[in-house]
Amino acid sequence: MLPSARSAFLAAPLLLLALATTPATAELGSYGVRGGISLTPDQFFIGAHMRAYEFTPEVAVRPNVEVGFGDDLTLIGFGAAVDYAFKQANWNGYTPYAGGELGIMRWSWDNNGLGDGSDSGLALSGLGGVRKAIASGRDLCFELKVGLSDHAPDFKIFAGIDF
Repeated sequence: MLPSARSAFLAAPLLLLALATTPATAELGSYGVRGGISLTPDQFFIGAHMRAYEFTPEVAVRPNVEVGFGDDLTLIGFGAAVDYAFKQANWNGYTPYAGGELGIMRWSWDNNGLGDGSDSGLALSGLGGVRKAIASGRDLCFELKVGLSDHAPDFKIFAGIDF
């Protein structure tokens, strides 16, 4: 791994912590879990996220961490998604949202005895989904991500819940 990639990978959790401790408005600081699948690479992944900062009631920053398993790869990603909630739209209680995510992804692979390896880099994704309030302070979400850079999985779909 290049020294600059290692530094960036180690700095990502500090960036997420700084975002998480930034003063913000009410309804922030909710944490949640997520899980789903990705294609290219074909993986199952689990992760955690939080609502860290609101620029406006519609625009929020959601730092996250995800770990993916499968396809002889392990992916570890730290990201910060910015999404816009279309609060005027109401699809039977579901609120659609769209946005993007910038993060750092660490790829580790097993090459079946031909040598293991790893790589790290910036990952950029576009995202869209729906969110539904299921209880006070609890949201259920379904999201689709499309990778826009070489280090992002091509396609991800997941479900998550906030606590």
